[in-house]
Amino acid sequence: MHKAPENHGDLVEALELKPAAIEVAKDCASSPIIVVTVANALKDKSVQVWKDALQQLRSFATPTNNINGMDPKVYSSLKLSCSTLESEEAKSLFFLCSLLPIDYRISIQDLLKYAKGLPREIGQLTLLRLLDLRNCSKLKAIPYNVLASLSQLEDLNMGNSFVKWEVNGNASLAELKRLSLLVTLDIGITDAKILPKDLGFEKLKRYKIFVGDAWDWSGEY
Repeated sequence: MHKAPENHGDLVEALELKPAAIEVAKDCASSPIIVVTVANALKDKSVQVWKDALQQLRSFATPTNNINGMDPKVYSSLKLSCSTLESEEAKSLFFLCSLLPIDYRISIQDLLKYAKGLPREIGQLTLLRLLDLRNCSKLKAIPYNVLASLSQLEDLNMGNSFVKWEVNGNASLAELKRLSLLVTLDIGITDAKILPKDLGFEKLKRYKIFVGDAWDWSGEY
């Protein structure tokens, strides 16, 4: 749960940590899965962080915070795991996954489709070959240069989805020129004037490029 001590200072900290770690484990309903989850959340944290976590576990486990049918200690452990996440994006992902059935195997594509926000992080998936954002009608922002970074992309499907091209710092259609491996492309555009004349996709085989305000995405390529 905590890294092995390397010097005297680390040894003292490890000895101070042990009582807090034991109490945290007790407050995790003695469930191995929950203990591991909380331990990973607190991995390499200071003794004070562990003590603060123990106080949070006990405060979260009060009857007023409990969910009907759930052990208060289980609830407090899950809430602590979420609260220790360091970014709002990670917390959003945690909440999204909590809505899914137990053992449900969700793909990265589904997470991208159903999550709220996180468009800038898409650009970090530089080896991505398929990006399916169909029917994401609430997707209003894709930061500039995110799509251009997906140089290995072969299938870009944005049917009935994002249309705010070049608005308020959003992605530009010119970025698509960088996607030289594209085979399939589905996009919607409200203004034909922003469509580049020299996209020049050498490998493109299937595409739908709808221009205007009313489209029918149900047809074949």
